[in-house]
Amino acid sequence: MLVMLQLLWLKREFQSGVEAFDRETNLVFRSTIQHITDSLIFSNLELSGLDTVQFQSVREMLRSMRRGEPGMNRGLRNLEMYRKNTENSPDKSDTVLHWNLQRPVEDDSIAQSGNDAPMQTQSGPMRYFSLFAIEAIDPEVLEAEFRQGLSEKLKRLDVNVLIKEAGERDFFQNSDSISFTTHFMRLGRKNLYAIEFPKGAKHVLNGILPQIGFSIVLTGLMVLSFTFLLNNMRAQEKLIVQKNTFISNVSHELKTPVATVSVALEALKNFNVLQQPEKTREYLQIAENEVKRLDLMVEKILKTTVFDTDGHQHIAFRPLDLAVLLRKITQTFYLLASKKNTEIQYQAENQVLVNGNEEYLELMIYNLIDNALKYGGNGSIIKLELFCDGPWAFLVVEDEGFGIAREYHEKIFDRFFRVPSGNVHDIKGYGLGLSFVAGVVKSHKGLVTLESAPGKGSKFTVKLPLYAGN
Repeated sequence: MLVMLQLLWLKREFQSGVEAFDRETNLVFRSTIQHITDSLIFSNLELSGLDTVQFQSVREMLRSMRRGEPGMNRGLRNLEMYRKNTENSPDKSDTVLHWNLQRPVEDDSIAQSGNDAPMQTQSGPMRYFSLFAIEAIDPEVLEAEFRQGLSEKLKRLDVNVLIKEAGERDFFQNSDSISFTTHFMRLGRKNLYAIEFPKGAKHVLNGILPQIGFSIVLTGLMVLSFTFLLNNMRAQEKLIVQKNTFISNVSHELKTPVATVSVALEALKNFNVLQQPEKTREYLQIAENEVKRLDLMVEKILKTTVFDTDGHQHIAFRPLDLAVLLRKITQTFYLLASKKNTEIQYQAENQVLVNGNEEYLELMIYNLIDNALKYGGNGSIIKLELFCDGPWAFLVVEDEGFGIAREYHEKIFDRFFRVPSGNVHDIKGYGLGLSFVAGVVKSHKGLVTLESAPGKGSKFTVKLPLYAGN
């Protein structure tokens, strides 16, 4: 709507510019025609009984004669005018024009005598002075005279002189249907003249360039504002969806260990499990494992917030052996993997020293192996590989799970993002694991990449710089 209003405003400004252009050019052209007419009449006519030197135009002379102003001959009722024989031919005599001043102005008649036939009119004498005195005019002379009356900007425009053949009573024709052209006006016996401006539209457009520039800037600001608001709304909607998904997933994640601990405690309390030492130790071990699992979940959520700001810059780093850390974490997954009939294949160099934080690197490796175990499926193989290449240490975690479509490869490391599936909770998680991995790797000045395709499993490769003192 705002854009339409601006277009209408610019259209109105353009039309106003065209109207002002037409007014100025028509006024100058009318003055030019009058000036040329006066000059040619005074240079070609001799008036008996009247001194024409004192007059600047024919119109002024006629008004003074009608009013009988001081210095005029009040008894002069019939005026004889002689058109000079400009051809200097003995066969052609001067033509005499008789004008009867006793008749009213609107009824003035002109009788032309001499070699031509008489002619009567009710249109007033001024036009017939022009007809009587002027044969034709050079278009270049008309153009030159016209340019003298134009403003400096209009003088620089190209013009064309248009000529039409005039009828006996054609003295003026409206040219509104022709763009950027003055009205046609009679000059002489035979023709109507007008001035055309081929580049008039460009001139008017140049005149409203400030308005056009303002409109473009305003439109650009509006588009940017709407784009910003739209993106902001989409971001808010995305955050709301992420928040709801996170709350839902965390709720399900927390319910499982809480329910397991509750069941274990209820068994100890109500089913005489305390009288059976083996069962007691088993239930206590289950409760302890679930409490550790709860602690790990909370720790993961809390530590993820470190990477929201530059807080990771204050993490303490020290030289540590990544091979030892990987072996310790892998051993904790052997029992869980055996329950899912999953095989963990481990291959690592004896020592891989990096400069890092043991707590964060341990959680990073734990998340990668935990994801492989979750999404690898029962009866699959998980491959772990740790090796050095040049100044870099490489950790590879590969599974034979569902795989990830290429369109999600970059989003997979975003916070709260989980690859869409038919059931959000078919595999436990809340979309923070890989985001935490990416944050830890970045804080250690490394790089994490993903190779995956649907149905072909996933391969995560972590690249970390080796300890410089090694």
